[in-house]
Amino acid sequence: MPAAIAAARMGAKVLIVERNGYLGGNATMGLPWLGHLDRNGRQVIGGIAQEFNDKIKAEGQALGHSRCGLHNSVSICHPDWFKIIAFEYCRNENIDVLLHLESMETNVENGVLQTVTFYGKGNKVTVGATVFVDATGDGDVAYLSGCRYEKGHHNDGKLQPPSMLMSLIGVDEERLLDYLEAHPEQIAFNGSETACEEVMKAFREIGYQQDFTFEVQGFVRPYPQELQQPLIDFTSALGHWMLEEL
Repeated sequence: MPAAIAAARMGAKVLIVERNGYLGGNATMGLPWLGHLDRNGRQVIGGIAQEFNDKIKAEGQALGHSRCGLHNSVSICHPDWFKIIAFEYCRNENIDVLLHLESMETNVENGVLQTVTFYGKGNKVTVGATVFVDATGDGDVAYLSGCRYEKGHHNDGKLQPPSMLMSLIGVDEERLLDYLEAHPEQIAFNGSETACEEVMKAFREIGYQQDFTFEVQGFVRPYPQELQQPLIDFTSALGHWMLEEL
């Protein structure tokens, strides 16, 4: 999205081709945005990314940037509102959009990508352009065009296991957050690296042998520093522990 918006603002004719029925990629999965702040709490990312955050926050559907010991910062926004704002950007910036299409073929001449052919919903669409931006996440267009690539860890080719994500509905959020504010010790995960090792051991005992990492995400109501600190301390300890394990 930022690449498309920036190109459109510079006068280019822009087309976004998307496999889903909406725009936004990982931002629409409920995951927080990472890295807007550095480890000292200074904002280091702005531009179009900050525009998105400001627009969603203006609708009451984002909380801004909160410091995090593991990722420096997390920025939580409502994933469905990201979809809405993304389409509004496309309309306002005159960006064309094609949905429900997957890249399947490319045409390369003399080392230059000429066209990409997409399939989806019974349709075949071929697009030519002077510049292509492969934002598939897996480098699909680059792969189809014959580019060199690496897969997995450089030593053994192992891949990171997929994350398991879920959303809970029907939760009395005010009651839950009131309770956590009254009992902050219960979100500190014992506040020790030993707790991480106990979780890893439990997974090993039930036969899970893959290497994995995990993290604790904060809750979505802004809360005072004394309540944030247990999470910051824990995620910092977890980060150091994972580095030592690696």
